[in-house]
Amino acid sequence: MSRSSIALLSLSFLAACGGGSGSGSGSPTSTLKLTASPSHFTGTLVQGLVSQYQITGAATGSTTGNVFQLLTDDGGTFADLRVDADLGNGDFQAHFDNRDDLPVGGRKGNLKLQFCADAACAKVYTSFTISYEFEVLAAKHLTSLSPLAGAADWQTDQGGVGHTGYVPVTLHASDFTPRWLTKVSRDAGCSGYAEAVTDSSLQRVYIKGTQSNGQGSGISAYDETDGSRAWTRNIGSDGCTPFDPLGNPGVFNHVVYAAYGVQSSSIGEKLYGLDAQTGSVVLTGGSFGTCFNGCAPGAPVVAGTSLFVGFGSAGTCAHVNGAGGEPVVAVDTGTGNELWNSPTVSGCGVSPALDGTDLYYYVPGKASDGFTAVDQATGTLAFSVPRVFAGEGGTAALDGNGGALVAIDSGLADGTLERVDLASHARDWQNTGGDGDQLAVAQGVVYGCNDIVSPTVMEAHSLSTGKVVWAWQPSVTDTAGDCRGAIVTKDLLFVSTAERVYAVDLKTHTSVWSYPLGGTLSISPSGILYILGAHMLAAVNLH
Repeated sequence: MSRSSIALLSLSFLAACGGGSGSGSGSPTSTLKLTASPSHFTGTLVQGLVSQYQITGAATGSTTGNVFQLLTDDGGTFADLRVDADLGNGDFQAHFDNRDDLPVGGRKGNLKLQFCADAACAKVYTSFTISYEFEVLAAKHLTSLSPLAGAADWQTDQGGVGHTGYVPVTLHASDFTPRWLTKVSRDAGCSGYAEAVTDSSLQRVYIKGTQSNGQGSGISAYDETDGSRAWTRNIGSDGCTPFDPLGNPGVFNHVVYAAYGVQSSSIGEKLYGLDAQTGSVVLTGGSFGTCFNGCAPGAPVVAGTSLFVGFGSAGTCAHVNGAGGEPVVAVDTGTGNELWNSPTVSGCGVSPALDGTDLYYYVPGKASDGFTAVDQATGTLAFSVPRVFAGEGGTAALDGNGGALVAIDSGLADGTLERVDLASHARDWQNTGGDGDQLAVAQGVVYGCNDIVSPTVMEAHSLSTGKVVWAWQPSVTDTAGDCRGAIVTKDLLFVSTAERVYAVDLKTHTSVWSYPLGGTLSISPSGILYILGAHMLAAVNLH
């Protein structure tokens, strides 16, 4: 049996008839009662992965004595059981983690929470029992890879140059199985929320990670078949303080591109191209600026022989063109030479969106700044839509219907989501919500996380009006935190919290599958869902 350490609680509901001091003659009396949610929960565990769970409860009544708590698990599934009290008015939360050494198979058990008069729990005031049922899966299931019809390579942030996060495939949750799980060298502060990108013709997946010496970032390639590491290329040695100088990667035409930001006024911005097969350097470009702006560059996007990357803006420094911060730059993929730099800057880590004519991104800064379009061929300003609220916008998503969507960290309680008509150069609508950086858009609906609330809420907004048409929240047992990723298919919406990934049915709006690792999401044409967590890369078979 697993059990928590016994602890004396200081709870606001104890003050009654002598308070909680235990003073006075005779045994303490109690009218305490416990309630908790949920009373039963189920889920899936994967060998080698540890997830945190929580139970929320309330205690009512009073006692004349001290209160000790004891949380036990008669099924031996969970460890590090603990109760946090007081959250106010007798409310409390119990937290526990699953063990990482569980055998494959089904597990049933009961969590029992007791409030007692003594440390040994010889006298129990009140108790509450929560039943559970879990299935423990093996971490590895190496089936033969087969193409997922309709899926394209995940080349850059949110899949492609339009950043839609949409994969036009029909999936069945009953087909999902863990493929492999591998530890990766990533420091959460250094590597950020970069997505895994793929080159399925080589059966490779690529991630941004931390160098083995911890002094900077690099790119690593892994085999899609079994998760073995194919190569690692270290880039830079400036470390991760005060920010990560290496931007998110992009893969185009069998080359892995990544931009390297400025760490000091003596080290300029650079662009690297690595052979996707071998990891050897095939392209270098720079310096595009020496402005120490406190930003990581965005993920590159490529059209033809031109690459486009935003170096971001944070602070008051200026590029030689006079823009506050560093601009979006166009680079020749053959020579590494700069073709043009834009008259405006992008936000930190923002990847420009492409439609074959213009580049689109959100410009932070002055009141006149906001959603911006520049000519793809020349970098000249095409149009801009001044912002309504101050804040920094995420990567824009093109909706396929002549519009672009962007989530803005506006400082409002729920953030701001807006749609811009690319023909009229006007804002169609603006609504609260969509505070998460990643948007997914398909079939007349845009999906964005509102991670201000807890648990986080995934909101589905009408593309025509911006109004929320439905919303979904993870289980109350999920400690949640902010959103880490979102992908939409023809029938499912994949959502990641800090702890887990869920597949939500688009018709019923209910979760039909989960995986106990939170992280950024990618889907490969090899039929694999990738989850890139803080220190793990997981591959899930989708068919």
